[in-house]
Amino acid sequence: MMKLSGWLLLGVAGGVSACSTIFGDFVVGGDGTGVEGTTSSASSSASGSGAASSASTGSAGTTSGAGAGGACGGADTNSDPLNCGACGHSCLGSTCVGAVCQPIPLAINQDGTASIALDATNVYWTSGIDGVAGYVYTVPKGGGLAIQLYSDSAGAKGVTVDAQSVYCNNGMAETVQLPKGGGSAHTLTMGGTWDGGMAVDATNFYWADSEGSIMKIALATNASTTLATSPKPAFLAIDATNVYWTDEMQGTVMKVPIIGGAAVMLATSPSPFGVAVDATSVYWTDEMQGTVMKVPIAGGSAVTLASVQAGPVEIAVDATTVYWTDESAGTVMMVPIVGGVPVALASGGKEPWAIVVDATAVYWTDPAAGTVSKVAK
Repeated sequence: MMKLSGWLLLGVAGGVSACSTIFGDFVVGGDGTGVEGTTSSASSSASGSGAASSASTGSAGTTSGAGAGGACGGADTNSDPLNCGACGHSCLGSTCVGAVCQPIPLAINQDGTASIALDATNVYWTSGIDGVAGYVYTVPKGGGLAIQLYSDSAGAKGVTVDAQSVYCNNGMAETVQLPKGGGSAHTLTMGGTWDGGMAVDATNFYWADSEGSIMKIALATNASTTLATSPKPAFLAIDATNVYWTDEMQGTVMKVPIIGGAAVMLATSPSPFGVAVDATSVYWTDEMQGTVMKVPIAGGSAVTLASVQAGPVEIAVDATTVYWTDESAGTVMMVPIVGGVPVALASGGKEPWAIVVDATAVYWTDPAAGTVSKVAK
């Protein structure tokens, strides 16, 4: 990783203590220009050299509406940001090049952007360097003023959110809970975790403890429960019934009921990593094997959705499509959940990592580039 630079350096000047209050905000243009505003504690702003990667031509749609007199009211689907690749396909304020929407930078010039989460209006992410400094930031989905919610001198890893709170795993193997509106952080759990090894629902917080267990804690009472043991749990996902996780050491994709019970092995894989779930299937990446896979929640045969991938890591899913980051290829990829040809949504990144989706866009971090970006689906 790079050393702390630009506006981020301002956060460590004079020392950073655990659970400190907000300091240092910045602005990135929501229109994709990547122009920063001044920070609240800075006398100068950082450059925009860490802008998001450009999109791959592999995601281009048809251009049947191109040119005057064609479909889309004569709009050119090769370049019209409101009809990019197809009539009505908006680039959400970005540009359209070769029928492909270009990524929009939401944060630039950061070190170690790692985990990412969404709510209805905002994007949340962690950044920093373990053992030096770590932060949790938030910015509106449309871009604008990014606000620092949390800092920790030992680092910040995973992040997830619910309606009221943000949850972050810090460098001291603690999970802290902090109000979205600002205020003091509360230590919720003790125990190390991967940046994707946590989730929350209306009643419980769940995490994959790197020491070998799948845990939950009741938000109302702080009573913790061990749901399962697992040698090296990595990433974790939940639905209304089960907790799902990958275990790199034993090469398995697992589930256990949220209310407790016997853990069930759903699939084996050489090196399963990221995991996601929808109403019918569990999806995972295997970085060593270079595959994206799925298996029915109820159990059954695993299906390969993508193969010969350079280094697939984290994964997300919506009603029709699976999305993943390829750290080695520097791409953000997608494929239909029913199978098909994988397509690059964005390429030219350094090491894209965490990924989340909403109804209109895909969001991801790139720790090596120091960016948080989004692109229209």
